[in-house]
Amino acid sequence: PITNLAIDAPRAGLSRSTTFGASDLYVQPINLGWHKKQADIITWYGLYAPTGRYNPGANDNRGMGMWSHELALGSTYFFNEKKSFHASALGTLEFHSKKKDSDVQVGNILMIQGGVGPTLMQILDVGMTYYAQWKLSDDSGLGLPALVDGRLGKNHNYGLGPEVALVLPLKKDLSQLAIFNFRYIWDVGTQLDTQGNTLLFSMTFKFM
Repeated sequence: PITNLAIDAPRAGLSRSTTFGASDLYVQPINLGWHKKQADIITWYGLYAPTGRYNPGANDNRGMGMWSHELALGSTYFFNEKKSFHASALGTLEFHSKKKDSDVQVGNILMIQGGVGPTLMQILDVGMTYYAQWKLSDDSGLGLPALVDGRLGKNHNYGLGPEVALVLPLKKDLSQLAIFNFRYIWDVGTQLDTQGNTLLFSMTFKFM
């Protein structure tokens, strides 16, 4: 992955810094899925490798400076035989090593995300998407005040918003597909973390 990073936060005492280059690498060596009559199930193991530049205390880091492991389990349930109305949930658990050249270690993180809605004309998904994230264990080695350090409560985040996904066949036999996804999420509950809205637009091309 390649990233272009710029930071400008005067209130936090950070001056503008722009850096361009490689970020951390994500690898998913295990990915398994099952198709059932009324449900699809997926599970995987993923690994974040600290390939991006990281120096403790720097404001131009392109990586996180730590190894991270990810375990996931999710399912989409279809409410009718045509699979035109469905709900999904995906849970991921992250746990991390200590950061490079420091005693800082990020706590374990659990996230659940998914959505519910119909499929229209077999190519258009519309509905509501959601996410919930909890810090299961405290960060360590930060030397921050008790409120921020987590001893008075671990941080959590909740979000909700609309999502639209369009699937366009590039060939009649469906061997090639183009998938366009639009999502807008409002943070509706945040504790001990930054809060804001998220806009996501993605394009995926699938070749079978």
